[in-house]
Amino acid sequence: MWSYITSIFGYFFKLQEDEGREKLLIEELIDLKLELEREEFHNQNIENKVQESSQQSECFQRTGFVTHCGESYILIDGSFYFDTSACSFNLNVNDKILYLGYNNSNEELVIVRILQNEGIGWENEDDSEEQRFDVINHIIVGIVDCREDRNVFIQGGDLKFNLDDVQGTFIPIAGDWLEMQCSIQKNDEKLTDINMTQVLQVTHFRPLRTKIKSGTVTEWSGKVGIIDNQIYFDSSTFIETFIPQVGAKIKYLRLIFNAMGLPQPKIGTVEEFQGQERPIILITTVRSTESLIQQDIKYTLGFVNSPKRLNVAITRAQISMILFCNPHLLSTDSLWNEVIMNAVNNNRYMGCYFPIEEK
Repeated sequence: MWSYITSIFGYFFKLQEDEGREKLLIEELIDLKLELEREEFHNQNIENKVQESSQQSECFQRTGFVTHCGESYILIDGSFYFDTSACSFNLNVNDKILYLGYNNSNEELVIVRILQNEGIGWENEDDSEEQRFDVINHIIVGIVDCREDRNVFIQGGDLKFNLDDVQGTFIPIAGDWLEMQCSIQKNDEKLTDINMTQVLQVTHFRPLRTKIKSGTVTEWSGKVGIIDNQIYFDSSTFIETFIPQVGAKIKYLRLIFNAMGLPQPKIGTVEEFQGQERPIILITTVRSTESLIQQDIKYTLGFVNSPKRLNVAITRAQISMILFCNPHLLSTDSLWNEVIMNAVNNNRYMGCYFPIEEK
């Protein structure tokens, strides 16, 4: 009788416990959904404000003279202050320099960076040069090098920003990938060749959660175009068989390299690399479903039971080859099994468990 009573109590209490967990899970999901909606709304508002405020702005490249050198700053032409903590140039008094700057909303001169040190000059030389550029909004991708107090430094140049001057949803640390909304110096001659030296100001940042992004083609001239009104690209960005159209929804990886100022990688099938070499080759063998292997073999698809494709794939790298695969599936092919075992035996294997014994 006692066991019967306890079982009934156990049943009802367990039921209540499950209901409580279910209710808690629903509440957590609702909170998460609201947080994501707030973040998306917050980001959209920021981007709209940025576009409105920067649309008609101008910047310039101008020559000047270093008139004073401090411990981590210089004065240009006797009155313009510039922080040299992230500057890569060795600057001395009387050096003639070329700098990038703009006038802010208060018509105050803001010097962004030193572009060139032309060496010793004379202050009384009447040869000050200036070239003006339009300002556009663009997304730059970068990796946080370090953070000192509220200042965030980005790898690969002198780009930095203060957390008090930008809009963001978190505090970044070293190693974080950031997608940064920036005001950019527009260069009509190299519209799609944008790098960090053209950044005037970081206005907003958020974490880059994926290297594959999606967007909408908003402009396309046949040679150059714009995605989401803020990412410029040219025809070399896409695979040869793709023709962009205005309004098309696309996913892109190569534009990440554009945004980081890196050269475009070649992306294609193994056959496209026949007779070519590259310093570093990344191979993905695509399949991870055993039921499709026989279909691949029948129609000569994929990598299993295809020694010629394997030979081309693993002989293209000059320095390093990185293979992404399902080892349990790929090792059913005796040749690929030797490739995988070679990596295992030389401590070059990383990932899921794979038996050491050769198959």
